[in-house]
Amino acid sequence: MAEAIVTDVAKEILSKVIPLVTEQINLAWGFKDELTQLRQSVEMIQDVLADAERKQMTDLSVKRWLQRLKDLAYDADDVLDELAYEILRRKIEIRNQMKRKDVRHIRLHTN
Repeated sequence: MAEAIVTDVAKEILSKVIPLVTEQINLAWGFKDELTQLRQSVEMIQDVLADAERKQMTDLSVKRWLQRLKDLAYDADDVLDELAYEILRRKIEIRNQMKRKDVRHIRLHTN
């Protein structure tokens, strides 16, 4: 049961990380090769997790490792939520600043 939770949490985190990283990399640098490498790394992580889930049935150390990974995954998920919120907050702030500038510009030209 715990093994399925770890995989689900990892998939949830990766589903949040990839769009955020993709957006930021594309906005800042436009690096497509790095995105390809990131996707390949994510696939490799998923393979390692699947293998660990199978091994945890017979190896207690793997089971403990998966539990620690699960705890870290929840922490990472919280950080990603905060990052997504901050990105959205800044976008809204910039949009509002631009609207205020447009309104001031219109007022200057109508007076």
